[in-house]
Amino acid sequence: MFFYLGCPGCKGRAIPYANSIVYENVGVNVIGIHTRFAGKVYTDEQLRAMKDEFYIRFPYYRDLPEATTFNNYFAGGTPHWILVDAKGIVVQSMFGSDPNNALLRLDLKIKEVLQDETASE
Repeated sequence: MFFYLGCPGCKGRAIPYANSIVYENVGVNVIGIHTRFAGKVYTDEQLRAMKDEFYIRFPYYRDLPEATTFNNYFAGGTPHWILVDAKGIVVQSMFGSDPNNALLRLDLKIKEVLQDETASE
């Protein structure tokens, strides 16, 4: 998940949703990438402090300068989700944190990928 501390949708919906994925979906890993394509620059101390403030339960990293990783994945804004299967293949890429749209579609795709991976074992 690409996110940005200045993004209300990231803090209010995407980070809590990502935390729920960690607890509810065995076999799913969440990795966050804090990116900045516009807005305030956050310090390393501020990024570390947000782990407690937002109860973040997944590892997260700072994007390379100029939002390099964000741009390499053609992300459309924050939050942006990249769902990768067990083989490392991107199976879904979507922008947003609307629970009735992006998060619902992401949740369904996660379940589909997990079901497909379980069936192929």
